[in-house]
Amino acid sequence: MIDKVTIDASVEWLVTDTESGYYVAFCEGLTMATQGETWSQLMQNIGDAMSLLFLSLLIEGEIDEFFSDRGWTKPPGLEVGTPIDMPFIAQQVDNHAYTSAALHQ
Repeated sequence: MIDKVTIDASVEWLVTDTESGYYVAFCEGLTMATQGETWSQLMQNIGDAMSLLFLSLLIEGEIDEFFSDRGWTKPPGLEVGTPIDMPFIAQQVDNHAYTSAALHQ
């Protein structure tokens, strides 16, 4: 088994902070959202969310279609249990821009 698989793609997460002090992130490209109480917790949660997405796609046998639909190349060695690294950009936006982006999915 390979130590880690890096996915040669990058996705953007739009991040806003809430009145309650949490950070909330939305990724239109993956149709996912997550949150964290701190910035570092949010970054960890984004990584975890993407790993769980890929695990689910592998288990359900939908990973090839997922990569194809996005024009991405599936890396060799991508299998259940292999740690996945995927670059992402976390861009902090104001609440109005975040709401607009989330509504335009």
